[in-house]
Amino acid sequence: MKIIFCLLISILSYSQEIKINNDSINLENGTEAHFKENNFEKAESIFNQILNSNDKNPDAYFRRGRLYFSWKKYKKAINDFEKSIKYNYSDLSKSYSMIGMSKMLLNNDPRSLCKDFKKAVKYDQTLTEFNFYKDFCK
Repeated sequence: MKIIFCLLISILSYSQEIKINNDSINLENGTEAHFKENNFEKAESIFNQILNSNDKNPDAYFRRGRLYFSWKKYKKAINDFEKSIKYNYSDLSKSYSMIGMSKMLLNNDPRSLCKDFKKAVKYDQTLTEFNFYKDFCK
């Protein structure tokens, strides 16, 4: 479980800007603040606005997926992470890792994440998850 906790911290701890109609929203100062305050409804509303403006924004899908993951809405999280992949999110390894983590928690079965971790490692073998995948998912 320590490995899983460390993985979650590393995935959830970085920030990025999302562009909407040539305007940037700094997620660290916007939705990330709502994460810290556990104001998931407000953060979700912001992501919905972003996606209403551009429904092919992979960054917004990934971030909203993280929100749903934190909110324990794993099916919605998986759907958004899959859309982030569909629309070419810049870090596919993180999307696949988060899909795996969501499936594991949804199914209460650690083995359900192996398929997605294998895909994640395909894109980045330096991932923290790589050692977990290598040892656990043989």
